[in-house]
Amino acid sequence: MISFGKYIYKSILVTKAFLIGFLLLTSLNFAFSQKTFSKQDQLNFSRYFEDVEFLMDTNLFTFSKNKIRFRETEQLAFKYTKDESVAEIQLQTKANLTLSTINLLPSGDYQIIDSLIQTLPGYYRAKIRFNNITRSDLLSLKFSFKESPIEDNRFAEIRLFPYSQTSLNFYPGSDELFIGEEKVFELVCNNPNNIIADGVWSKNQEIDYMLKRVGDKIKLHVIPNQTGASTLELRAKTIKPVLDAFNRPVFDLPKITASFNVKVSRLAFLNVDKRDILFDNEAKEGIPIQIDYNRNLSMSRTYRIESQEEPGGKLIAELFTKSSLSNNKVLCILRVYNFHRISDGYLFLKENDRARFITNFNIVPQTSINKITLLREGQDYTENLNVFPGEFIELRIEGVSLERASFSFEDLTDVKRDTINRNENLVNFKIRIPNSISKRKLAIFNFGKNTGFSLNVREYQRAKPMDFLEISYGDKPNEQHIPINSISAPILYRKSIKDIIINALPEKIDSESRFYGRQHIKIKITVTNSRRELLEMRTVDNIIVCPGHNSPRNAFYDKKNCLNSGISINNILSRKTNDLPDWAKIEIEISHDADKHGGEAFSERIEVILERRTNFDIDVSFPAGLVTIRPDRPVGEQLGAFGGVSLAAIAQFSFYKPGRIAQFQPYRVGVGTIALNTFDFSSNNPNRGLAIVSLASLSPTRRDVKLRFTLYAGGGYLLSNSVNNASGWFLLLGPGIAVRL
Repeated sequence: MISFGKYIYKSILVTKAFLIGFLLLTSLNFAFSQKTFSKQDQLNFSRYFEDVEFLMDTNLFTFSKNKIRFRETEQLAFKYTKDESVAEIQLQTKANLTLSTINLLPSGDYQIIDSLIQTLPGYYRAKIRFNNITRSDLLSLKFSFKESPIEDNRFAEIRLFPYSQTSLNFYPGSDELFIGEEKVFELVCNNPNNIIADGVWSKNQEIDYMLKRVGDKIKLHVIPNQTGASTLELRAKTIKPVLDAFNRPVFDLPKITASFNVKVSRLAFLNVDKRDILFDNEAKEGIPIQIDYNRNLSMSRTYRIESQEEPGGKLIAELFTKSSLSNNKVLCILRVYNFHRISDGYLFLKENDRARFITNFNIVPQTSINKITLLREGQDYTENLNVFPGEFIELRIEGVSLERASFSFEDLTDVKRDTINRNENLVNFKIRIPNSISKRKLAIFNFGKNTGFSLNVREYQRAKPMDFLEISYGDKPNEQHIPINSISAPILYRKSIKDIIINALPEKIDSESRFYGRQHIKIKITVTNSRRELLEMRTVDNIIVCPGHNSPRNAFYDKKNCLNSGISINNILSRKTNDLPDWAKIEIEISHDADKHGGEAFSERIEVILERRTNFDIDVSFPAGLVTIRPDRPVGEQLGAFGGVSLAAIAQFSFYKPGRIAQFQPYRVGVGTIALNTFDFSSNNPNRGLAIVSLASLSPTRRDVKLRFTLYAGGGYLLSNSVNNASGWFLLLGPGIAVRL
């Protein structure tokens, strides 16, 4: 049984060691992935590594030959043709450097296909696949390495500078344009994803233009503003740069020019002062606009506007000419009945079902928001508009006519609009919520008008590791302050424990850059004796610890029911800590209330054990076969005969093993009496007698055994009136059976 118990105990220790090692490795891996690389890490590359080769497609790029200085940093420039390109990396260390381990750290910008392996002494090779080079900013390769297994990890970083020899060409096919008519051309491009096609019209040019991305094609929309020979001047920009003849990065593509002959339409074209007209069902009085004057345009007449020149076209709007203006314009009232886009073709002003003039403008629905969603890093889009101070979010607005909207956010200044991923039904913003935001609702405006949507500011309430709590215990609890997350083993305390106090450290909850908010914790206290019998159990719920005054959000937290003083264990227990038996164990488990922290929780367990060095008890034993030695007898008579069963009552001290919980040493010492040959009732027994003895005993260390076999050694003084067994000093040695009372 003893051997089997030891085997079980050792197995448990090995399992615990394995789990602790696994958690440590996981924590280190997480720390590496979250490391912020500094300028020193970039310098480490040139200090420890000779060069790096970058093989992509059939092109080879090296840091020594293809480095470029951009934004005060030396970067490895490489040319790419596809966003999801595969690259092979070969790393060369310094000649006198031998590495114990080296790893290419993961990144969201690429996937590691083959990890770093050593191909030759000093050479390491890996393979990666980029996720989207064009959309990835601040590309870099990050390495962790060790020169020896016992040292800490070192880090190195090399910045990557992707460029694309993007070309954009325009082949119009025809040089004819008509005044007021929008025409669409397809541009020839070898990397359409690298072109900034923001869908914004140029202004005040002979021919206005707009670039839009449709699938994997770039479309050019043009509208001429004057008749005769006109020149289109197209200036396109790229997301990733192009290297010029001097290996300098440029983001402007060469200017594209094209000449057109702009003609007047067959019908007189009348310009309208508004390009976009909003369709408003509630505008019953019509929309006032100005249109070009023409001598054939009658005043106080209603013209029917249709989308085709032939009779029977769909009614788009009605135009009532009100009066002539001094600026060669006519004031009109427009009543709209249908939608229209300039790209759909001309609009015809008809009189008695006969086309008299042409014009063109957009009739678009009013801007309306259907849905707003939020995106946080590592999560999916959600319609929950709760935001938290200091966080960075992506806001997506879905609706109608959003391209013409001008959104603003109450009390938010760090707002960036995504000019690439947007259209009339979708617009994206990148927003940072200020740390010092004071309002609970942040309204969303469109041209200064409240849209009815808002962001709801909530305080963080996420679980923080238990470094904001400390424990004090012992005979001077006010002088000891130990963080509870630093206690990794049971606390063995030899003195009397007056109290155990749990104190909060509110200033350790929030920092300037990271907030956790109010901490909801609960405490479970279990008291057991040395035999693991339950003496008492108590649970305290809904303990709230609020961040301290150092938190930037301190003024905005709800301070109701916050913990303001230490928690005394003696105020919770009915049996006080200084009244507990020897080797009693006080187990304190502190954990977060997971329901209050979104399912996230941390917990710590503390064990305080009342350790003792010695134990005093009384043993009743039955020595048998004792050998006695009488030094006061003649030499031939000093050694006595083997005795029978005796009876001994010994008051003795037991000793505990240092560092072990309630485990005795195998030896004991004590003083008592012994009745020699007690159970020999023959009338002529000369060896019976009573003695006062001092004994040392050696016995097994099994716990809580009432009956055990013992080996005795000691001496004492024999009390007797017998002639054959006279009183005097003697020594004894022998086995026996002990019974603990």
